[in-house]
Amino acid sequence: MKGLLLAVLFVIAIIGVGIGLSAFAHVNYIDDVAVAGEGGFNEGFARGYEDGLREGSEAGYQEGSKAVYAQSERIDDENLDAYYIMYNPTYDEVIDILAEEELDTFEKIHDYALSNGIRVGYVRCRVTLEAPEAKTYIYHLAIFDTVDRGPLIIEPWSHRVVKVETGEEYRGLYEPVEPGVEGIVNKVTVVW
Repeated sequence: MKGLLLAVLFVIAIIGVGIGLSAFAHVNYIDDVAVAGEGGFNEGFARGYEDGLREGSEAGYQEGSKAVYAQSERIDDENLDAYYIMYNPTYDEVIDILAEEELDTFEKIHDYALSNGIRVGYVRCRVTLEAPEAKTYIYHLAIFDTVDRGPLIIEPWSHRVVKVETGEEYRGLYEPVEPGVEGIVNKVTVVW
């Protein structure tokens, strides 16, 4: 009977130790989950805040530039310079501008954009045709830094979007360039 009593006490002790260790592990697990959850929340909040701030700031800057420019149109000429702000257009705005107006030279595109508060740059592109002709041409192109598709280089005479990279073939970005115009880009200069 003494052996049975010792066996029962031993089993009770083992069960007690198991329950104690289980409770200890459970508390540590809950603490670890809480710490990990708090860390994940803080990291997600910080990333979301940064992304939202960046996107909101960019959109707000564009809308604010447009609004201030529109307001400057209503201000007398004496104070006009204080409110003159250029903005970067969207891709659709560039396409609409080119579709509406007869803008067939860089100068016309530049003057129209400037008068409407749109930021436009000048691209001077030197292209050499392959042998046997081996002539060099200088193209005067317009560049818009669109807010939704990035830099967009336009041929003023055709309104095509083109890609110009030194050492690469001069080509249309969305549609082919006319035969006889292809060549290798020697030099590209961009002025904003």
